Amino acid sequence: MQKLNRIDLPALAQDKIDLIEEAGAETRQLNYRICTLTSSSALQAEKAEQEEQEKLQREILEVLGEPSDEEQTQGDATQKPEKQDTETKKESAKTKLRRELYVELYAKSQAVLDLLTPLLSLVSAEMSQAPGNPQMKQRRETWLAAMRDDLQSIATVIEQSQRRVCEGKKPSAKTKMPLSVSDPSASFIEKGGWERVFGYRPQCGFSAGGLVTVLLMPEGNQSDQSQLSQAVNGSIANTGVIPGVVTVDDGYTGECEWIKVQEAGVEVVSFSGARGKALLGEEKWEDERYVQARRDRNGAESGISVLKDKVRFGQL
Repeated sequence: MQKLNRIDLPALAQDKIDLIEEAGAETRQLNYRICTLTSSSALQAEKAEQEEQEKLQREILEVLGEPSDEEQTQGDATQKPEKQDTETKKESAKTKLRRELYVELYAKSQAVLDLLTPLLSLVSAEMSQAPGNPQMKQRRETWLAAMRDDLQSIATVIEQSQRRVCEGKKPSAKTKMPLSVSDPSASFIEKGGWERVFGYRPQCGFSAGGLVTVLLMPEGNQSDQSQLSQAVNGSIANTGVIPGVVTVDDGYTGECEWIKVQEAGVEVVSFSGARGKALLGEEKWEDERYVQARRDRNGAESGISVLKDKVRFGQL
């Protein structure tokens, strides 16, 4: 919104820009405090707050002419403060202060969202009235769509974070958890026994000669199994050729997808591994065509290695 001149639109008023920059600075400061919060700093903050409250209480009692709690309990040997475990106290103070900082961050972020939403409507109105050639109009539409997506992502992140921090709830497995506002296709990738990484789960298919016939980029941490028929259909659409053999690793094994690929006209659909053997049955597993298909599958692994080495396919 601060660079609208790049698409030949009037710049925002300076007071609006100042508000956005001020809010940005405040949210960054809150984020820094949350990330650098320690038990000792939390205890210090808690102690300072408690002292401030006690001071305020004494001043109020002095005005009212009433004795303070300290004066009332002085000399009473039967009343002893309860001992509290030091580590527990530190942890509770840290947890409490972190939650308070998060709540403050949510409030500030929501205020920014409430500021940007009407500004987006203003920009949209300017776009509809501003003259421009088709190329510029298309570029403006792209900017507008990106800004709308950003606001939607911000609202989703605030909601999900509040559920996690304030309510102690985890995002539903059925709901995509936003991990990158700039690129929703990136996610955490989890595989059994592998270290969790942040990146993409592309579906890449090769011809027998090593040509890439299909490349899909599903959003989120989609399982390979759910993508098999889409990858095969994508390859057919790209090449106009129905493959006689499709050979994949054990992660793609699934009866539903197996049936879909067969219905697309593929004669041999081979899976590697124990699950593939259980699905195909002993007879097909030992069939020479399936044995050869399992050998040929290694060609895909070498193809992926070439892509990563030569064109930085695995950079992220």
